[in-house]
Amino acid sequence: MPNLSGEEIKDALRMFVTRWKDYSGTERSEAQTFLKELFDAYSDPISLCQFSEADRGL
Repeated sequence: MPNLSGEEIKDALRMFVTRWKDYSGTERSEAQTFLKELFDAYSDPISLCQFSEADRGL
């Protein structure tokens, strides 16, 4: 699974903060989206999907 560099993670987190800093909805309405985007900032989402499929024996 390819790892993101520190700079790539920082850039992704900046974009994440920019997207969410003015959010005015309810916590419940976007919780899954928020967490998915946060986790995606730390890793390659495609690699995570591939890992998940491999882990389940698919």
